Amino acid sequence: MEESEKALNELIKQTENFLSSDWLDMLFDATFEDYDPDNTGYISKEKFLEFISSENSKMSQAQKDEVYREVDPGNRGKVPKLVFKQYFQKLMQSSVDVFKQSQ
Repeated sequence: MEESEKALNELIKQTENFLSSDWLDMLFDATFEDYDPDNTGYISKEKFLEFISSENSKMSQAQKDEVYREVDPGNRGKVPKLVFKQYFQKLMQSSVDVFKQSQ
């Protein structure tokens, strides 16, 4: 049991280091390019919902709509790059939090 706890702690440490590194920015940039191939600086509502569905397939449509309202409160039908980046970072941080809670 102690061996698996050490491994989990190491994984958490490595993940936290990743979140504070340039790798996270590179991962975000690559992800954003996938959803904004025309380099408009925005992703559409449909693309954003596609992204959150790929990250959490168990999320209900109501939950997806609620998340979307958080990133596009004016319901303009598009999410700016900076807002998407904030959501992306929050999502990555929640992964670390899940690891920590599992201890």
